[in-house]
Amino acid sequence: MAEYEFGKRIYKQVLVDGKKMGKWVVLKEVEEFDENEYKIHHIFGDGREIWLENDAKGNPVHEIHNDGSEKWKEYDSEGLIVSLKDSSGFSETYKYQYDSDGKAIHKKASNGMESWIERDENGNAIHVKVVTELQEEIEIFNEYNEKNKRCHEKYIKDGSVIHEDFLEYNYEGRLVHKKRILKDKEVNFWLEFENHENGKIAKNFCYCGL
Repeated sequence: MAEYEFGKRIYKQVLVDGKKMGKWVVLKEVEEFDENEYKIHHIFGDGREIWLENDAKGNPVHEIHNDGSEKWKEYDSEGLIVSLKDSSGFSETYKYQYDSDGKAIHKKASNGMESWIERDENGNAIHVKVVTELQEEIEIFNEYNEKNKRCHEKYIKDGSVIHEDFLEYNYEGRLVHKKRILKDKEVNFWLEFENHENGKIAKNFCYCGL
């Protein structure tokens, strides 16, 4: 972690509504990727670290955390998690129902949690309804841009809006700015990238506005 200056105030040129402007920011997270662009390391400014092992499709099947804990995941042919367990003894399984295009439209966990997914004509999830094992109800509404990139998300819990996210992408289709509205508070995040020689992402830096 020593090579990254988490928490240090930095003045950077960032993208806001398609325009470059100067903002004071701090580095919050760094993700590192292999040459296939599979994530292998995630570092947080609060000291947490996660190392990931992936299967041939890039699905993270094993996580090692710097607090000594571990997680293991198994996936179906669509890349959806069907089994999760960790070193504390926690274990959970998931079952899915799919539409005619092979997209998941219903998920049920062994703990009783269920979710229902409504999709648009492009297969994008535009509405997700979740009923947790505690019978809490969560709804997520998504909007997508002309390139099928999610550009707006509204997260509602028990009828109250918890947050809204507005997402902005660069010309390569990479997420570069996320504005989160939390009730009457606005929080902004900006992402920058370093690439491998093959053009794949090597590192992803997430900055938070001050």
